[in-house]
Amino acid sequence: MTQSAICTAFTLIELLVVIAIIAILISIVIPSLKRAKFSAQKVICSNNLRQQSLGIQLYANENDSTVMESAFGGWLWDQSFLTTDQMAEAAGFDSKTFFCPSRPDAQYDDARRWQYRWLREEGVVYPSKVSVRNESQLSREDRVRYFRELPYIYMIEKRNPATGESLMPSKLVTGEPAKWIHKINQMQSTGTTIMAMDAVISQGDNNKFFDIDAGGIVELSGGTLFDHTNHRISGRSKPEGANIVYVDGHVGWRQFGPYPPNSDMKHRLTTEPVWYWW
Repeated sequence: MTQSAICTAFTLIELLVVIAIIAILISIVIPSLKRAKFSAQKVICSNNLRQQSLGIQLYANENDSTVMESAFGGWLWDQSFLTTDQMAEAAGFDSKTFFCPSRPDAQYDDARRWQYRWLREEGVVYPSKVSVRNESQLSREDRVRYFRELPYIYMIEKRNPATGESLMPSKLVTGEPAKWIHKINQMQSTGTTIMAMDAVISQGDNNKFFDIDAGGIVELSGGTLFDHTNHRISGRSKPEGANIVYVDGHVGWRQFGPYPPNSDMKHRLTTEPVWYWW
């Protein structure tokens, strides 16, 4: 072996040092990439909510300031086919805008969520993704009765379609008055009153924010789909926070405590066994 060959060979210690440096670099880069992805998802989600808010506002402008009707579905993220269609048509966006990118389990092209109640009424279990069906032949009654299971919650007031009476509680768990939206021009403090936001939910008082097995999506999917809170940071048991769009149309981010800065996000509404936080 020549002297030059000996000089260019790696010793075992040098190789271990190089491997250690690469491992350190990877440990630094991967969290940064995850954070960048999380930030990008927040931006897309924020735009989704802004577009939905615009759809509600434009619809109300053409209907004596009254937002679209919403009656069926027990949870705040249950919105009828008609409600979502009117929102999308008013602002000119598609179904993808109703789905937060931080929720890979909830897809706009999976009928199990997008057309949840339609499939659920058939009494069939769908363990795998189901293609979206053509809704053009549905009657208006069906479009009102069937609802979607979305990853956003809405403060649109649900009303009895026969009597017009509110189906929503007048007070929240915290004791504060509930602010449900029916007529935009009757809303006060529009810059602080929530119109829609990321779903931040837990199952019961154990604060189970992920893999929630309450509700119909688990039964419909045969245990392959669960409900989740949006914007989870890997390794944490609680969400990072939520995008919120207010009645005046601006979007803000509310941090979920106890991570600094600690926020005022609280358990404010219960639809047994699910708790809603905002």
